[in-house]
Amino acid sequence: MSAPNATNMPRHEHTFVPCVFSAPEHRPLKRALNDWKQGDIVTGVGLFWVTPDGHDPLTDVTGSHSADDPLPVFTWDGAPADAGTTLADADWPAALSIVISQTCDIAPAGPGERHHTVQVAPLERYDHRVGSVQKSIESGEYVDLVPVPGASGPGKWAANLRISVPVSKAVLAAQSPVHGFADEAGAIAFAERVAAKYRRPALYDALSADMTNSLRDLVDGARTAGAEWPEMIEQFRLEVIEGTRLEPVRVRILAVALNKLDRADKAELRDWRTAQDKLLRRRHNIYLGAMRYALLRDLSVAEYRSAVQLRVPELGQSLNYP
Repeated sequence: MSAPNATNMPRHEHTFVPCVFSAPEHRPLKRALNDWKQGDIVTGVGLFWVTPDGHDPLTDVTGSHSADDPLPVFTWDGAPADAGTTLADADWPAALSIVISQTCDIAPAGPGERHHTVQVAPLERYDHRVGSVQKSIESGEYVDLVPVPGASGPGKWAANLRISVPVSKAVLAAQSPVHGFADEAGAIAFAERVAAKYRRPALYDALSADMTNSLRDLVDGARTAGAEWPEMIEQFRLEVIEGTRLEPVRVRILAVALNKLDRADKAELRDWRTAQDKLLRRRHNIYLGAMRYALLRDLSVAEYRSAVQLRVPELGQSLNYP
């Protein structure tokens, strides 16, 4: 294969050696990369980020650069931004990270041939947190923290999906992967959480936070009281009838059910909807219409995709909540 014409390449392409995965001398690199997949753990990657020129009030880092250079990149030394904070056990300096790129982008062939880097997220310990927080992390209540049982360090670790950094595939090829999950089910659940992190649509705060949290409390209370209807609902989705997701005027909740609910089963949800409608009208001028029920097997793809999934892990039907 001939090398591409450099004059026709975008500027950023000059960062990477062209056709490296097809070169005979790099066959060991290709063989090593074939052992890696999404959810594998890589060691030795530190935390770094781009800083503004001058003082960064978010990280307490000061950087400088000339007018002709890109903004400076800062490599974290492990010291907390708050000088009054003392870390007994530092998280990131342990340098455990997990690959969040798709497996097909890691391989040296196919789509992966066009990817010279992979994205990794840091692993952080969470067993030092109070028991209730640990339980919340493990039940999926924390959107951006995903437990990784295969982490080799002592304690309990979770992937922090708030952070993602690029790493050369050569880093992976130089070490053997450690599988973050013991079976395919765990790996697939992790892949779903990563995908959901990036595909979740923006939604008006009063709906994504206040209303959804109230719905979660309702489901949790119903389950505690022994009600059957939470076991019959797969998920709740929000339909925007008028307006947009960020500026809604009229909305409606779609309850995607596994089995048909009778009138008595719907009573709690009906009362909750009435109260929420009054609250949303008064505070945000948003109208919450009567809840719509649909069996999962009868729901069309278009109907499903047009509605936004509300994060209600208390239903317990799926681990793949964004």
